[in-house]
Amino acid sequence: MRSLRGTTTAYVAACTVAFCALLTACSDDPRPVVDDPEPDPFPEFGEVVTLSDHREVRIRFESDGVILVGTLYLPMSGSDLSAAAVNPGSGWDARSTWDEVGFFVQGLNMGVFSYDRRGFGESGGDLPSGSDPASIDILSGDLASAANALGSAPLIRADRIGVIGGSFGGWVVPLAANLARETIHFTIVFVGGVISSGQEALYDELTGFSDCQRTATSMEDIVRALRDAGPSGFDPRESLLGMTQPGIWFYGGLDFSHPADFSAELLAEVEVVDPKDWTVVILPNANHEFIEGGGICQSKGPSADLATPLLAWIDQIFGP
Repeated sequence: MRSLRGTTTAYVAACTVAFCALLTACSDDPRPVVDDPEPDPFPEFGEVVTLSDHREVRIRFESDGVILVGTLYLPMSGSDLSAAAVNPGSGWDARSTWDEVGFFVQGLNMGVFSYDRRGFGESGGDLPSGSDPASIDILSGDLASAANALGSAPLIRADRIGVIGGSFGGWVVPLAANLARETIHFTIVFVGGVISSGQEALYDELTGFSDCQRTATSMEDIVRALRDAGPSGFDPRESLLGMTQPGIWFYGGLDFSHPADFSAELLAEVEVVDPKDWTVVILPNANHEFIEGGGICQSKGPSADLATPLLAWIDQIFGP
């Protein structure tokens, strides 16, 4: 781990008497008449719409019988683009807006596909709740289906499709990567995705993140408590072990919801068991929202530099 701190059918040549007895008639053509199958309506792509600073494509796709709808945001020009489907995290309901994904599209020259969560916006189905394994399984299936839809999207290279997850979405990414192994070629996680859901809840409590008030408990004592407690609830280790794609994880040194150094240690432990092409970036002065020098729950302010290490990593796995 690097650290940057049809099935073919044989036809009978002629109808025999016995075969004809089973049918209402024999045709001069020995081949059976087969109706053309109805084309699969999903994924369904709208027209490419050009706006003032980007392009958009509306996409409808199916996930386990549920129709989900989202927007693929694209740079103003170019084709054969890389693209990623995104799960923004626990607070996400409706698809991301251009302001929220423009950094990726313009700064990284890639497409970003964001969709309405189940039960919200234009998407059908019911919203899974909580961080139990069943809910995470449903959401990972949706993310995998979104990535599969990108495989036939206009202007996108099918061999440069990835998934992005943030916070809670970090647990979803490895599962989706395993479900759509042939489609997903890279993964990006912004905090999360490594400790179990039980350990994450304990970390929130011990740091004071749950109340947005930092406790006096030292980080050394907190990490010791996490190790002593061990995984509980949803544990991502199995899905991490199953991943084969290159991946990059970003953490903030001032993140009191997901421990940066402890998460990096756990990723390294996975790599000892099964070597991976993974990179971990720790931004020492960034908080959970990647605000430079931000307070425990601060969500607005100067952003830490994510672009430089992310661009370097993308160039490394795909070439400039």
